[in-house]
Amino acid sequence: MSHDNPFAVFTFLVAPAILTNASTLLTLSTANRLARSVDRTRIIAEVLLDPAHAPTHLGHHPGIPASLTRELARQQLIPAAKRSRIIIRALRGCYLAIGCFAAGTCVAMAGASMSFFGYQQPAQVAVAIVILASAVGVLAIAYAAANLVRESTSTLELLSAEQRSVQATLDHAPP
Repeated sequence: MSHDNPFAVFTFLVAPAILTNASTLLTLSTANRLARSVDRTRIIAEVLLDPAHAPTHLGHHPGIPASLTRELARQQLIPAAKRSRIIIRALRGCYLAIGCFAAGTCVAMAGASMSFFGYQQPAQVAVAIVILASAVGVLAIAYAAANLVRESTSTLELLSAEQRSVQATLDHAPP
């Protein structure tokens, strides 16, 4: 890093700072997925535990889809809970990534300052720490993304089961 340009520090900070922002956006969307998953699991549990709230051919309870029968709820309970656990794993990866990239940004600022003021050996240690933190952060994001792909597949399976249930009901309904 050049000692002549105090703005050189900004080039050293850009990557971890941008990755921190990207990780934060991914975390926000993942947290929203978790909230929807938990809501769905609670609706399933309500249908299974309280028959008065289960949908009937005469109508259904507000907040519970008419297509969610007790049988379908029974089929979806374990996959829905599994989906929530997968999303929690993804969130852990997101949080780890945010921590790593934020730490990398802070260490990069300190390292750039040390380099600017001529403390080359501590600056080199800071560079190594930034690289390590960034690498762990990237691996954490990859882990989170892999879990989100698994969760999407799980959600597709739940929707397919619901679609089959609705189709079976329609096939057996009087014209």
